[in-house]
Amino acid sequence: MNEDKQVNENQREEMKDEIYHKEQEIEEEISELKTELKGYKKAIHQLDREGRGWFRFWMIPLVIILVGGGILGFIFISQFIKYYNFAKEGIPLEILSQSSSQFTQTPGINPSSSSSSLITAAKLATADDPSQGKESAKITLVEFSDFQCPYSEESAAVVKQLLQRYPDDIKLIYRDFPVDSIHSFARKAAEAGACAHEQDKFWEYHDKLFENQESLNNEDSQIFYKIAKDVGLDEKLFTTCFGFGKYKSEVEEDYQAGVSAGVRGTPTWFFNGQKIQGALSLETFEKIAQELLK
Repeated sequence: MNEDKQVNENQREEMKDEIYHKEQEIEEEISELKTELKGYKKAIHQLDREGRGWFRFWMIPLVIILVGGGILGFIFISQFIKYYNFAKEGIPLEILSQSSSQFTQTPGINPSSSSSSLITAAKLATADDPSQGKESAKITLVEFSDFQCPYSEESAAVVKQLLQRYPDDIKLIYRDFPVDSIHSFARKAAEAGACAHEQDKFWEYHDKLFENQESLNNEDSQIFYKIAKDVGLDEKLFTTCFGFGKYKSEVEEDYQAGVSAGVRGTPTWFFNGQKIQGALSLETFEKIAQELLK
């Protein structure tokens, strides 16, 4: 155990050294840009004194160069801040790099317009959404999912295994993020899940919806009522709830909360407020959990 702690300390020290070197590189680049700018200003001033004002024409490419350099510098600094936040949370960068490309992107939403990757967990951990796990759990895992998303369906089985391995340490909260611009039945499926949650049968309904994803893709509206019967819901209560769109606003509220938190598609995960997107392997989930539990 002491050896493991020493290895982790060495990794953190290496990450701090890398961050320090990045800072030095940024400072050196800024210093070089300032020196070049002073040289240009001196040359322009000298030529103006000699009556060669035509040289001002070259200010255009100079401005372009400076603006381009500023943009590159901003991107570099943004990445530096991002990785610094990861290091501060104790999550190794090599783990986060395993975030899968299996991700259903929401059309019309700019991926670069997301908010900070670190969100206050309390803002996402609602009390009225479906959840599993103990209130005392050290890790709150908030999932934004879409019942028609194949990657969300793939992740459901993986998360089930994760919760079985960490029953006391992880609390899962499920929130809806229907990508209905490409999944026509996703929002209705989310509303049906909310009606099942009203009768304390959400997770049974959740599993059946994913098992019948092909019927959702075929826009078979009867599948909602069939699943309600299969999982033992009061069919009359479900029909009234679902038919009148009782939880339509609740689903929209989840969706907007996701957008505000930087969710751009499904599945997206928040580990104590730290956002990671894509279908993750069980191994990756466990590595993140072990880091947060230290």
